[in-house]
Amino acid sequence: MKRTTVILVCTLAAGMAWAQNPQIIQNTRAQMNTVQQNNTAASNEALGIKPAPAKNSAKTATTPAQTKSAQPKASTASSKLASY
Repeated sequence: MKRTTVILVCTLAAGMAWAQNPQIIQNTRAQMNTVQQNNTAASNEALGIKPAPAKNSAKTATTPAQTKSAQPKASTASSKLASY
């Protein structure tokens, strides 16, 4: 191969590897979400639509769901007997 072809192939390979970096993908996704939210907010303001109260999605995503036990609570008499 010619030297210019080798340089071109190596440059393309490095560019493709760099483009698949998860941090770059995440940053691009975050920027696109921000742009979309800004456009939606501007459109809603122009139409006179009031924004809905903000939900704290970060808190609900990090807290585990609470599970309720299917067993009924023990009565006070049986719990007193169990303590002896």
